Amino acid sequence: MLGAFILWFGWFGFNPGSTLSAHELRISVIAVNTNLCAAAAAMTAMLITWKKFGKADVVMTVNGAIAGLVAITAPCAWVARGQQL
Repeated sequence: MLGAFILWFGWFGFNPGSTLSAHELRISVIAVNTNLCAAAAAMTAMLITWKKFGKADVVMTVNGAIAGLVAITAPCAWVARGQQL
C-alpha cells in the first residue's frame, strides 16, 4: 500500500510536470485526469474482485490503481470528461 501511494503521488510530478509547460492551464486538466483514472481503475478492480471472490482484495485494488495510472499517462492532456459527442 505504501509503495502504491508513493507511486500515485509521484505520478503527479511526472504527468503534469512533463507533459506541458506549467504556464498553460492544461496542467490542471492533466492532474485531474490522472487522479480520476487511477481512482476509477482502483474502484473497478475492487468491485470485480469483490464480486468474484466475495471480498475486496487490497492487492488487486492497488494493482488496478497502478494500471489506471499507466493507462492515462499518454493521453492525459487530451481526455475529455463530461462531454457528449
